[in-house]
Amino acid sequence: MGTLLNRGIASFRKKSKERESQFKQSFVYLRDDGERARIRFLSDADSDFVHGVFHRQFTGNKLSDPVLCLNDSDTIPEGIEETECRLCALKDATARQMFFAWVYVYHILHPHQNPRLDEDATAPHWEPVKLGNRTMFKQNVGQVRMLLGGKKMLDSIVGLHEELGGLLETDFSFIRSGIRKSSDTTYSFVPAKSVTKPDEKVTEAIKTLPDLEAEALAFTLTYYSAPVAEAGAEEAAPYEEEEVVGAGADEDFADI
Repeated sequence: MGTLLNRGIASFRKKSKERESQFKQSFVYLRDDGERARIRFLSDADSDFVHGVFHRQFTGNKLSDPVLCLNDSDTIPEGIEETECRLCALKDATARQMFFAWVYVYHILHPHQNPRLDEDATAPHWEPVKLGNRTMFKQNVGQVRMLLGGKKMLDSIVGLHEELGGLLETDFSFIRSGIRKSSDTTYSFVPAKSVTKPDEKVTEAIKTLPDLEAEALAFTLTYYSAPVAEAGAEEAAPYEEEEVVGAGADEDFADI
């Protein structure tokens, strides 16, 4: 399936049969200009990231979960009877290099209040917070999620790893600049000004972290076990087509 940073398809095959709990974490996405998340990497770029060639198919305004390109895989994953990639022939499902990493998301700062409140008065009310001269709205997450990106984002993170000597010793701001579907949208990862120790929730999350390879391949197994039209989809921004900028200045998390 192309080059993996550390792990191979053999482990994918083994772990895919150990998914009795059917664990599935959602991705962390930033959808609006100026949106940012405070995150902690739980996977390091030199040993823990998983990447390969995957398809993502657009259905209307939704982008499907990543599906392994069988034509670019050295081994067909166990549980899949087909030997040819059914997605390669589709116009809107171009295969690209993608990577997966575990991150802990403390919170997301949105430029607007929770839009669900317009339809549901019982929806969570995000806390207004000041960020410089702006008022942002804080959505507490407190969960492990998968960070999914393309080659540009991966190259940026690998460069950041080399600059800092690792990704696991501090928190980061994950920031989006650019409106939806904009060709000049960029993403950046800004480290805290100093080493920050993980809090208790992060430490506990690390102890029970699911196997990343099995989780990354789970979408492929789901896709090939159901009709194409029934494959799950999640509205998202296609990171692999967008520019990622470097770390920039250190981040001060004192107020957020």
